[in-house]
Amino acid sequence: MTMTRDEVLDTLRSTGAVSEGHFILPSGLRSPTLIDRSRLFMYPCHLQRLCQELERKLRVSSVEPFDHIVSISRANMVLGYELARQLDLISTWMEKDGGQTKLIGSDLTRGARLLVVEDVVNTGASSREAIHALESLGMKAVGVCCLIDRSAGDANLDLPLVSLIDLTVPAYPADRIPAQLQAIPAISIGNPVSG
Repeated sequence: MTMTRDEVLDTLRSTGAVSEGHFILPSGLRSPTLIDRSRLFMYPCHLQRLCQELERKLRVSSVEPFDHIVSISRANMVLGYELARQLDLISTWMEKDGGQTKLIGSDLTRGARLLVVEDVVNTGASSREAIHALESLGMKAVGVCCLIDRSAGDANLDLPLVSLIDLTVPAYPADRIPAQLQAIPAISIGNPVSG
């Protein structure tokens, strides 16, 4: 059964992956919404259901056929693994080593067709970096898949982007906080949200 946008958002809220309040982000900006994917990854049954919905969206998308899943970082491995498990594909990940982005734990060969997986797309910079790294290895990224697209259509990936939910998350400089946010005590977030 297809999940509605509200059901997806309710699931993310129930796990704590999306929270409302007044947050001081690591960048110093203030936001009424916090996205913490690690909270979702603590609930395998919820992640499994959301990945089923992602799989459904992929089937009806314009993403070309692919034969491997590549998570953009070790932090996204859980998401990539669950999606690959459901699609019966190989899952691998990328990580930085001395400033270079490397593909880890993979038998991928030149010409492999890959779906890039990221939990939250903010600007698209992390996905673009992964796509370029894969292309430099002679592989072809055919699309990007994410749980939450925060880019408001500005990710500019030059590939189809399939998201479970689009979520506009405003962020404000400390000297321009709206009155409704000023009325709520601020919580400082020490760890960066995914980028």
